[in-house]
Amino acid sequence: PAAARRDPTQANEDILRSALMAARGRAVLTGNDRGVLATAFSGGGVISVDGAGVLHSYTLHSGGPRTSRPLGGRVRAAAISANGEALVIARRRLVEVRYLHRSHANFAFRAHAPVRAVAIDRTGDRVAVAANDDTVTVRGRGGTIGAVRTPFTIRAVALDRSGDTVAAAGGHRAKAWRVSGWQPVVDVRERAEVGGVALAPDGRLLATAAADGAARLRAVPGGEMQTELVTTDPLAGVAFSPDGAYVVTRARAGVVRAFRAVDGAPVSVLTGHTDSVTTAAFSGGGRSLVTGSVDGTARVWDPGTAAELRVVARPAGCCTAVAGGPPGVLVAAGDDALLFDHGRAVRTYYAHSRVTGVAFAGATAVTAGRDGRVRIWRTPARTLAAGGPVTALAA
Repeated sequence: PAAARRDPTQANEDILRSALMAARGRAVLTGNDRGVLATAFSGGGVISVDGAGVLHSYTLHSGGPRTSRPLGGRVRAAAISANGEALVIARRRLVEVRYLHRSHANFAFRAHAPVRAVAIDRTGDRVAVAANDDTVTVRGRGGTIGAVRTPFTIRAVALDRSGDTVAAAGGHRAKAWRVSGWQPVVDVRERAEVGGVALAPDGRLLATAAADGAARLRAVPGGEMQTELVTTDPLAGVAFSPDGAYVVTRARAGVVRAFRAVDGAPVSVLTGHTDSVTTAAFSGGGRSLVTGSVDGTARVWDPGTAAELRVVARPAGCCTAVAGGPPGVLVAAGDDALLFDHGRAVRTYYAHSRVTGVAFAGATAVTAGRDGRVRIWRTPARTLAAGGPVTALAA
C-alpha cells in the first residue's frame, strides 16, 4: 500500500525507529527527593528509596507515590531485594535491613567504617556492605558471615541471588569471592575505571560497567571474558535479568540499554532520564524494567526484543509528526498516518492531503492536516474545521 512504500531516506527511518523505542516507556514515577537510590517491583507496583531516606510506593501508572514512609533520615546507600520484600539502607555507619511484611525480622548493625555501597540477595537473608576502609562484609540476621579487604577503593558491591557469591569493583579492578571460605574466584583489571558491578543470578557471570562505555561479562570462576557490551556513554552500573539472559547498562548521561548476555546483541535503547541512572531492576518474570535516576524519577519500561523494533512499514513522506499513546501504541504521519502497536503497523488513517499533526486523546488518535481539518478517529470518525492549515496539534 502507498502508506507503506519504502522511503529511502535513512534519517526518516531513524525518526520512526526512535519513536518506536520511545514507546517502550510505561510510566514516570515522581516525588523522590535527592535522587533515587534503589527501586524494585513489589506487590504489583513499584517501590523506591530516595536520598532523603523515604520509602515510596507506586502503582504502575505515571504520577506521584501512593504512600511515602520516612525511614529515619538521609540515606547514603540503599538496595532492594529482587523479590521486592526487603531492603537495606545505610547512613554513615548504621546499616538497617527491613522487611516490608515481616517487621519482626528487621535487624541492624554498625559498620566499622563509613559505608560506601550495599547489596542484598534475592530474599533479604544476606547483605553485603562495602566500607571506606575498602573492606566487604557479608551479614545475615545471625551476625557476620565473613569479611575481606580489597586492594582497591571500592565503588560498587554485588551479591548473587542466593548470597553465596559477592563481588566488588573500583578503580580499574573487579574481584569476586565465594562467601564460603572467602576464596577469590575472579580478579581482573579493566582498561577503564569501573563504576558498577553485578553478578548473574546463578553466580556464573560477573559484569562490570566502565567509564569507557563498555560492560564486560566474565566467567565465574576464572574471569575469562565472555561478552563485551559496547555503548557510547560512560557507564554508572549494570544489572542482569532474573534468568540471566539479558543485561541492562546504566549510563551517567541518563540512557539505559538492554543487551542479550550470550552474544552482546543490542535489544533496546531507553531514553527519558535527564541525569545519571543510579539503579535498575527487572520484574520477577523479566518482562518489565524499572530504573531510577539522580533526576528524582523512577521509570517503568518494556525492555523489549530487537525483533519487535524492526521498522516494517512507514507512511509515505514520513515523518511529519509522531505521537505516543497508550503503552506500546504510536502514530507516525506523513502523507497519511500509520498506527503501530508494539512495533507492528495495524491501521492506516487516510483523510488529509498531508498530515501535519498527530496526538492522542486518551486511547483515540487525532490527526490534523494542511487541508485545515482535524479528525478524531472514533467510530464514526468526527471532523472539525480549523479554518486553515494546521501546523501543530495537542490533545
